[in-house]
Amino acid sequence: MNTNDFLSPEAQPTLTSQPVMHIVPDYNPFNRQYKVHPLKAEVEKKALDFMERYRLYWTEEQRQRLYGQDCGGIAGYVYTLAPNAEQLQLGADLAMIAFTWDDEFCDEGPTRDKPMEMADSAFRTIRALECHDIIVDKNDRYAVAMRDILQRVRQLSPDYLANQWVDSVRHWFFIEIQKASNVARGIRPNLSDYVVTRMHTGATPTFMLNTQIANGLELGPGLLFDRRVNALMELARTVVNWSSDCYSYFKEAERTADGYNIIDVLMDTHNLSVEAAMAMAFNMQDRMLMRFVELRDEVLNGPHDKGAEIYIDALEEYTIGGILWCQQTQRYRFIDGTTSGRLAYTASGFTRQARGSELSEPIDIPTIAWWWQVGERADQHGRR
Repeated sequence: MNTNDFLSPEAQPTLTSQPVMHIVPDYNPFNRQYKVHPLKAEVEKKALDFMERYRLYWTEEQRQRLYGQDCGGIAGYVYTLAPNAEQLQLGADLAMIAFTWDDEFCDEGPTRDKPMEMADSAFRTIRALECHDIIVDKNDRYAVAMRDILQRVRQLSPDYLANQWVDSVRHWFFIEIQKASNVARGIRPNLSDYVVTRMHTGATPTFMLNTQIANGLELGPGLLFDRRVNALMELARTVVNWSSDCYSYFKEAERTADGYNIIDVLMDTHNLSVEAAMAMAFNMQDRMLMRFVELRDEVLNGPHDKGAEIYIDALEEYTIGGILWCQQTQRYRFIDGTTSGRLAYTASGFTRQARGSELSEPIDIPTIAWWWQVGERADQHGRR
C-alpha cells in the first residue's frame, strides 16, 4: 500500500518531527449537492447556552475550549434535512452533551480510567431518563440536561422513537464503561473488538437515532428489519467515526493517548507507522463507502420499505456532513482545540475518485464481515 495515496509528501516525516500533516481529499461517492443546514449557527449558539445553563464542563479551561469547536453546530452538518430549528436543536444539544460528557468522563476528565465512577454517573443518568416525569437530583448536571432533551424528544417524536432514544443512551454508556475498564487495566483493543466499540462510543447510537428525530422522520419501528438497511446504518456510523479517529488522532496522540483510536489499533495490529496506518484506515473507509453505494442501489432498485429512500438520503447527508465537520472543526485541527494552539493537520475536502477497486472488497474484520454477507453479492457467493 502506498501511503502517499493518502498523505502528502509533507506528512512523510514522523509526527514528532513534522507536526502538521496534510491529508488528501476524502472519497465522496454520492452524486448529490451537499449543503450545511442554514440554521447551523443559530443552533450552535443555543447549544452553547445549553452548555452554560447546565454547567457541562469541569474546568474553566474546558469551558473556554468549547467555544469555536462547533460541538453543537455539528448538527447542522449531519442533520441537513431537519425541517425547523426546534428539531435541529435536539441534535445540537445532544451533540453538546456528547462532546462534554466525553471530555469530562472519557478522554481527559477525572474518570477517564475509573470505570466505577463512570458507571455511577451513567447509572444515575439512565434512571433520570427512565423516570423523566420528575427531576431525581437537581444537582446532577448531566442527568438533568439529558432529561431536558428527552422531554423535548417526547414532545416532537412518536413514543417508539423516544423510547429508542433512552435505549440508545444506555448502549452508549455501557460501551464507554467497558472501554474505561480496559483503559484502567492497560488493555489495548484488538481490531475486531475496537470497530464495535467505536460504533457505540461518543454517543454514536444516539447520533444515529437522531437521523430520524432531528430530521423529523417518522418511518416506523420496522425500518431496520431489512438487514441491508441495517448494514447501511452501521456503515454510515462507522465511516463517520473512522473519519473522526483519523482527524482527531494527532491531538489525541499528544493529549490523551490510550490506544482507543483506529490509527493506534492498526499500528498495533500490523506493526505500522502512523502514515501507513492512516493510509490503511482511509483505504478501509473507501471500501465501506463503496459497499454503502452497492447496498443502497440494491435496496432502492427493488422492493423496499416506503421510508427507505428518505432514510438513505438522511444517512448520506449524515456521512458526508460528518466527514466535513471532522475536516473543519478546530476541536481536531489544533492540538489544544483552540486557534491559539499548534495546527495538527490541513484537510483537502473531497474527491469523487475512489482509491482501489471499483467493487467494494470485503474487509477482513469478523465483527463487520456481515456487511458483505447480505444482499445480492452474498446470494451469488452463497450465504454463510
